[in-house]
Amino acid sequence: MHLFKVWDQTRTKKGLILIKEPGNVYVDLILKASQKLEINGATVVLESDGTPVEEEEILIAVKHETLILLEPGQVWLSSQSQCEISESSSGLNNHSFMSLTSTETIASTKSNECISGATEFLNNDSSSLDCTIQASNCNLKFSWTNFVIPWEKIPQDMLQCCAQGERDKYAITEIVHIVVNEMKQISESIPSKAFKIVSFKMVDKYPATFRDYDDDGVVLGDGTASLKTKLQERYHYLKRPHKRPVSTSPETPLHLAKIKKNATAGCAQWAPPYQKAGAAAKNKLNTFLDDASDEFFHLLEETFAEQRAFINNVDPPSITNIKDQWPVLFKVEAIKWHFNKVTNGNISNLTTNLQLKAEKIVNFGLQHKIIISKDVRRDSAEIIALEVFARYFQENIYGAFYLKFQDEAMIEITQNEPCIINCTVENQFYIYMEKERVVQCKDFFQALECCFSLYFIFNLHYPKETSTFLEMIQRYFLKIHPDSGSKSRKLSASKKKVLSLMRKLRDI
Repeated sequence: MHLFKVWDQTRTKKGLILIKEPGNVYVDLILKASQKLEINGATVVLESDGTPVEEEEILIAVKHETLILLEPGQVWLSSQSQCEISESSSGLNNHSFMSLTSTETIASTKSNECISGATEFLNNDSSSLDCTIQASNCNLKFSWTNFVIPWEKIPQDMLQCCAQGERDKYAITEIVHIVVNEMKQISESIPSKAFKIVSFKMVDKYPATFRDYDDDGVVLGDGTASLKTKLQERYHYLKRPHKRPVSTSPETPLHLAKIKKNATAGCAQWAPPYQKAGAAAKNKLNTFLDDASDEFFHLLEETFAEQRAFINNVDPPSITNIKDQWPVLFKVEAIKWHFNKVTNGNISNLTTNLQLKAEKIVNFGLQHKIIISKDVRRDSAEIIALEVFARYFQENIYGAFYLKFQDEAMIEITQNEPCIINCTVENQFYIYMEKERVVQCKDFFQALECCFSLYFIFNLHYPKETSTFLEMIQRYFLKIHPDSGSKSRKLSASKKKVLSLMRKLRDI
């Protein structure tokens, strides 16, 4: 339980706000204080010096301080400046004097200059009946406390599940997608604070559906934290590298060129000249039963340009879109063919070279004490070899790339990027992408080839947790060395570490 003293910007409205735990203290405070002070609060600062308070832990640490709740566009003003404003307004022959607003980027010194200039103007123009002192509001940010959850856009069967308190992970995923799409309609750049506010509103509407439980049914929290994470993951997934309209003019933003460069890294035929194959070819390919026939590969060739145009769209396709428009892209043979076509390489070299070099890599791991002898007896040499790479780079493949569960019902994934799932009871292998199962594979090697291929096919960055590990696979086994750009989120560090390890293996 926390008690806060909160004032508005003018220090005329004051209130004590009591926040009960558990919950999101930061979001609760903004919502309750906005209601108490009858303003549209957006940010919290210290009353004493205007220091922003943007994190929940810091907010709790300074709860004994007086806080000021600012509306969108408002800036903190010292108590002295506020007194000067009040004195000026009282000497204007009862003319109304409205509160100052400004963009967040205007310093308080500039605000004081505006106040002085406006006061002088009003004193010189006694005919003025009313005046508003404000800066241009063209840069004012949307207050996410006003965001309305688009419940009307959510299918009725899902809303009914929520009303009954049912926790359906597929329904929750769809709701998250709809909400994030609505948020992106307001702003392409969404701050972390916005996801806190939105998750609080969703949990407040359907607490039983979004509440977090453990395996024994014990409540872990109200669900705002995990829901916020889901919203952010979906938002970041939609911002993954894909084709953007990049002009050749000198005014082309450098960051757009960089996005395209990273998306095309290692790809020889990333965006072939567009040509529509026709509905008949597309429909036949998507329903083809023999995935290894000559006709199947002929249809893949015929529709390749159209497939790339679909994938490289400015608005990248979701898993649902892909399954609806081009389900063939999740067939094993089509995945391998598409990767080979895009890169001018051969994904089968991954398995071949891994099997040829596994013993050498394992011995390297033993010599450098990266692994110990009992590790070698635990799994196949190929899997241990991959683990040597991951441990060398201090990355964990078992947490982000290769996950094991007893059966499919127990699968719980936190990432959106492609990963291999091994259901150990029946020794089944699946590829999950955006937390959905997209491919079923016959063994680990097929799963490894398909999983890696999806990063190139769908223009995806390597996950930060396994970025260098995947860069090693790309360069060491598949010999893909882009002249520029990278799928790694740690380009400089990853490349140096990978090349260093490759030299050590070469010298053995």
